Amino acid sequence: MRIEVVDPGGHAIGLAIGLVELGHDVFYRGAERRAPAAGEIAQMRRELIGRFFGAQGDDAGERDLLVLVDTFADYINALENGYCFGGKAPIRHPLQDDAGVLIYPHRLGYLLERASAHERVVVVDTSDLHAPREVAFEMQPHVQLFAREAGVGERWRPFPYLYNTAMLWLEYVCERSMWLTPSRDRRPCWDWVFCGTIDHSRYGGARLAALEEVAAQWPQADGLVRAGVSFSAVVGTLQRARSGLDLPGAGELCFRLHECLALGVPVWRPFGRRLPLPDALRSVVVRESRELPDATAEQVREVYRQHYAPAAAAGYLLTKAYFQTSPATNIAMAAST
Repeated sequence: MRIEVVDPGGHAIGLAIGLVELGHDVFYRGAERRAPAAGEIAQMRRELIGRFFGAQGDDAGERDLLVLVDTFADYINALENGYCFGGKAPIRHPLQDDAGVLIYPHRLGYLLERASAHERVVVVDTSDLHAPREVAFEMQPHVQLFAREAGVGERWRPFPYLYNTAMLWLEYVCERSMWLTPSRDRRPCWDWVFCGTIDHSRYGGARLAALEEVAAQWPQADGLVRAGVSFSAVVGTLQRARSGLDLPGAGELCFRLHECLALGVPVWRPFGRRLPLPDALRSVVVRESRELPDATAEQVREVYRQHYAPAAAAGYLLTKAYFQTSPATNIAMAAST
């Protein structure tokens, strides 16, 4: 199947890779830039795009499916509350990356025009925020709506998959022996480890409060908190823990899930969550520390490979979107996959 993924924020590289792994012909359209973005993560993103999608020009071509991905709720919230931060460059293209929040009306118009020209369209909101939703997409009946922070029974259906670019780069570009320690060589030093940003203005103190609650409710658990360290240090530290502690930040879903499972580390999510995860993760993602499995890294990674890795996310999205189409279309699409 021929699929175009429009992803100016760079949040759907994992999803697009998964579509390629399922055998689809994927045209990936990222942000429009006057010059290559600087920084290590930007370089990792370029390497992943080059490896899976090659040097692609501006040819839209004929597509069987159009996937539009952006942080719609975050943009709307910023504009409604006057948080017009970001770049101040003149607007040259609706997908450019240096015009800040004020690009949104131009980008939305462009995406809506693209959506109206395609028969089958999927929109994925990767915002940290649960709302507000972009109602302009809701007014187009042929568009399938998904969101990272959506719960069960909502109009925007859950898409509980989030990938750290640095972790994807390790998985797909580097030799596994460079970053993955086999179970036989692991010596757990802590019951749990949390690696990530502890406090941020968008978190409202939520993570600090959650860490205090963990210490109070589970004083017997030996834990470690590491913030402000390199990703290589994160990778090494997580593989020396019995579990990775997963805490909500601005949203409920964070990079911890991807990082831990890809490294073969069970995940401890001690607080009730509204967002659903794939049922099959219940064997390696638990709420109570006493439920943590005595599983090898290889066993955890196998659950990840089948149920949370990029190909699993791609399969989930296509299945959920396709079953909303006509029976004849379902048959044709199933045959193409």
